[in-house]
Amino acid sequence: MSNIAIETRFGSQATYSLQTSASYDSTKLGLGTLIKQYTGATANDKFVGPIINAITRPFQQSPAIAGGFPQVVSWSPTLDWVFLSDGNAAAVTRTIQLYTFDRTTSTFNWQGYVTLNIPFVGTQGTYVVRGFQMGYDLYTTGSATVTGTSVGVTGSGGTAWSGSGLTIGSRIGFGQTDPTKISTWYEIATITSDSIMTLTSTSPATSSASYVVEDLRAYHAFTNATTATNGGLFVTKGLKFDGFTSGGITIITGSTQANLRATYWLKAATAEIAIAPIGIALEAKTTWASQSLYMLETVANPFVYKYNTRLPLQMILGGQDTGSFLLRTGAGGAPTGAPTQNNNLRLVTAAHGAGSGSACLYFTTATRIYRTTSTSNIISGSLTWLSDNMLELPPGTTSTFTATGTINNIDYSPGFDRFIVHTSGRSYIVKYGASAFDRIFLSSNSQTNQLIADSTLPVFPSSVIAPFCSTVAGGMMYLMGIGTTALTNFFYAIPLEADWMYAATTNQRVVLPALSTPGATTYSRIYTNVDHQIGGDTTKELGISVEPIRVYYRTSGITDNSGSWNLADESGDLNIPATTSIQCMIEYRILGTCCIPARVYSVCLVYADDSTDSHYQPSVGNSSLTSKIFAWRFATAFGSTVPRLKVTLYDAVNGTFLTTDDSTTQGGTWAKSLDNGSTWGAYDTSDKVNTGSYIRFTPASLGDNIRVRAVLAQY
Repeated sequence: MSNIAIETRFGSQATYSLQTSASYDSTKLGLGTLIKQYTGATANDKFVGPIINAITRPFQQSPAIAGGFPQVVSWSPTLDWVFLSDGNAAAVTRTIQLYTFDRTTSTFNWQGYVTLNIPFVGTQGTYVVRGFQMGYDLYTTGSATVTGTSVGVTGSGGTAWSGSGLTIGSRIGFGQTDPTKISTWYEIATITSDSIMTLTSTSPATSSASYVVEDLRAYHAFTNATTATNGGLFVTKGLKFDGFTSGGITIITGSTQANLRATYWLKAATAEIAIAPIGIALEAKTTWASQSLYMLETVANPFVYKYNTRLPLQMILGGQDTGSFLLRTGAGGAPTGAPTQNNNLRLVTAAHGAGSGSACLYFTTATRIYRTTSTSNIISGSLTWLSDNMLELPPGTTSTFTATGTINNIDYSPGFDRFIVHTSGRSYIVKYGASAFDRIFLSSNSQTNQLIADSTLPVFPSSVIAPFCSTVAGGMMYLMGIGTTALTNFFYAIPLEADWMYAATTNQRVVLPALSTPGATTYSRIYTNVDHQIGGDTTKELGISVEPIRVYYRTSGITDNSGSWNLADESGDLNIPATTSIQCMIEYRILGTCCIPARVYSVCLVYADDSTDSHYQPSVGNSSLTSKIFAWRFATAFGSTVPRLKVTLYDAVNGTFLTTDDSTTQGGTWAKSLDNGSTWGAYDTSDKVNTGSYIRFTPASLGDNIRVRAVLAQY
């Protein structure tokens, strides 16, 4: 028997997507959507692993604008639009920033910002952001005809541009209904009716073409630090991607015209009563006439407000509307611990817990997570809408980890059906209603993640100064440090749903090409080459350790992807019977202290084949055909006690098995010589003594006139 090593290196492997089962190919590298194969000029650049963590710093842009409460539009499979609301202290105007995040390169790019003017009554006062949501919908009904020398556009085939609430300032593209395929966008200047609009610039003439309008809106819940009754819910319509610029454009306050690019006040009453919002949650659009938004309001004894943001605005004054408001519940009862007013509300249809299968609202107080009844049961004046709650109980209970008592807000991961709650010292993964929280991740440390810091350090989120808020989209968690200075206002992208605990659900794994192992008798060991520490000035030892990986293997069901996976232990030791091929799989831990994904450069399999062990060489001189003796020279020392050996005899003509014996049971006769075979004594397990060390084996019985192939291997 000899040990053979075969290796899979990464950087140039042909790949397929694990999310598309039909694409499975055992000869290629299978990748989850959050896993990438990276390549570059050096060996360190060639690896496979989750999307690399990324960071950007809103307060270090120019102009410096603090950002908070990230909201994501997944514009394409590889590009996310990430919006941040103003995180600065109370001010008369508010801003929205737009970043793009490229999943292929793990890079944030700042697109720009807009400044919002806000409707008010009496003394305007200054506003503080308490809730933020973005709405993004595509209108593609019917077809559009553009006059070649005019900016006029005529719709047909059921267009309802006015009736669907489309807005001046939005952008439109022609020839496609998929916005990612539009090469040139145009801004809508006017919408006269369901089938007549104009553009701000001339478009090439088209006749009955498909088209797409991007309806992009922002929703804010403000408190007013000066004039309390100027707080409440506001919507900004008519936004567009390229309207966010480095110089910033200013959005006007609404007028009595309802479809302007402007900010409108969606009031619950002529004299506003929704003045102390905690957070808001936007439902997915049902129709162009129906989209619900919920607001949690009043810290001590909350109410729930419900709005239909798609209803036609009913203006009572310039930019002020009461037509969108639908209902207000009664006070649901004083929650234990005060809720923070940090966008602290999520509308979730979880697949677990008491609310499983129902759309419910979730929010937190300093010590608990609360759930409402199903939104279908949230009705006007109700006092029973608050259903149940869950106390902060760390994994292992408070006997293992002290509860923080500082829960800040809540998020949800649809990929693995768990909630995420952030505190001032750590973050949790939570299965609502369980006896304890699932996991702790992140921690406080003293690293200041500024753009001027050591550029070789990996991105390492730290909650040392301020708690986080987050949102999850397409498996990525966009994590925001809440704060108004360069030391606190940092923004991360982390491949949350690639974590190994949930990989069986999310399929965020790496499946390696099958390895062919002809003649293999035993699979011995799996080795991985992993960068265990990334970044940092080596003279200062600033590098940071990565999170671990898991390696799995299977020896059946490889060609059709039907085989089940077996977890290899940390030693990589297999010691299992071999087949003609083996396949490996890798899973990554993400949710740990650092949340830095590992980078795997190669995977190596060591196996034994059916040839003689490499420590021995067949000896013709000390073998005897007449006496049926098979001998080997002890060629290479083990460096320790000789392991248990096995002799297997095969018919050399047809390959059939004849007999086998081992050096422990010794059904046949085993012997050893230290003088080149001149004298033979009893076999022992002492290591090689000299160049004249030999061993031999005589089977207890063996037929005559057989051509024999004798294999000496480790047992």
